[in-house]
Amino acid sequence: MYRSINHRHLMKQLATPKGGLMKRTNSAWAKLVRSAGLGALLVLFLASVPSASAKQTASLLQATTAGNITYVTKNFTLAKGKWATLKVPCPSGTHVLGGGHYNSGGFGDVIVPHSYPYDSGDADSKPDDGWAADLGSMYGTVTVTMHAECGPILPFYRVATTTVPARFPPSLEGGLCPASDPNVLSGGSRGPRNVQEFWTYPAANRWLVFVDNLGNLPRTATIIAVCSTLDTANATSSAGNVSTRSQASVNAQCPSGAPYVVGGGVATNTAPFGMRNIAASRPYGVTEWQVWVDNFSGNSQTFQAGAVCIPTIPTG
Repeated sequence: MYRSINHRHLMKQLATPKGGLMKRTNSAWAKLVRSAGLGALLVLFLASVPSASAKQTASLLQATTAGNITYVTKNFTLAKGKWATLKVPCPSGTHVLGGGHYNSGGFGDVIVPHSYPYDSGDADSKPDDGWAADLGSMYGTVTVTMHAECGPILPFYRVATTTVPARFPPSLEGGLCPASDPNVLSGGSRGPRNVQEFWTYPAANRWLVFVDNLGNLPRTATIIAVCSTLDTANATSSAGNVSTRSQASVNAQCPSGAPYVVGGGVATNTAPFGMRNIAASRPYGVTEWQVWVDNFSGNSQTFQAGAVCIPTIPTG
């Protein structure tokens, strides 16, 4: 079941600062990062943390509609030291166009290797049923909010699988959108926990993803681009700066001629291998895309949010 909420309530809900502060650098986890580095600690964490079923904290999905897009959220509680794949489904009669994730933690509290559209196991085998993310809670119990942007059209889902060499950050992409569905709406990656996306970003008719393979063996990763015939406009934020061992955010605002956000992501600069984490990436209300980045390196880093926006989804 879905509970409708109005736009003003949604904006108020989503405008709460992450973790109450822009960074949390005094946690036990942050101190460990300073001494050992993210890469080594993640390998240890990902090898030892078992999968867990996160406790659902809201019995009803929350949904609001704007521009013929249904914006759906679902809350979960993820306990300290636990790992979960969390999913938010689209309403019946709609298909997923984009999605994201957010959590109440601060710097270094939640690691998110992958965020992607998923297939629920229905007859069509397309990843059109909702949005999922893989999350590990490093420091304490957090609230996770999953987001899905859903619509009455069926996009084309370009799926590409590749082998990622060990300890190597290659460039991956979901492939060009086909001529029949030339405009990218969103995208993401799916794979093992120690293959972590650090750049997932719209680029006209394709979705670009960069990953770090933090493990010692080659791993398989899947990149998914969501494509359609909808008219789109890409918006970018101003360059954000995240200081050493802290967390920061930026927002990309949709233009007035295409005010509704359907997808988004983040581009980071060349931080050292294994030293960045996309802590959150989500629609901010219905007209912006917001990203939060953790910087585990010893130098400040720049990053940018990108949003894919549309005028509306035509009816009929």
